[in-house]
Amino acid sequence: MDAIHKKVLASKTTAIMNTISNPTLIAAQLGSVFCPSDKEIIKATENRLGSIHASQTLLSLLEKRGPKAFDKFLTVLKNPDNRLTHLADDLLEAERELRGEQGQ
Repeated sequence: MDAIHKKVLASKTTAIMNTISNPTLIAAQLGSVFCPSDKEIIKATENRLGSIHASQTLLSLLEKRGPKAFDKFLTVLKNPDNRLTHLADDLLEAERELRGEQGQ
């Protein structure tokens, strides 16, 4: 994941954690990004500590999953079944703002 995407996630961590009510489902839909043990860690965290902590775990793992992880995360958020399009739009807007500040 590139530095801009990491900054976007860092700046929106609280919003993401408070918005994603089922991080286990999101992790399952990110099957091409997360390995089975990642998904189990997220599920176990959700069972023990709740969705906010599991969302934080999901974000932490997501940052380490390569250059396409951010885009795949957005795709999952935009899935109509998840009803998180507004969150994806917010992340995209934050990315545009950061890239604009750098003249890209």
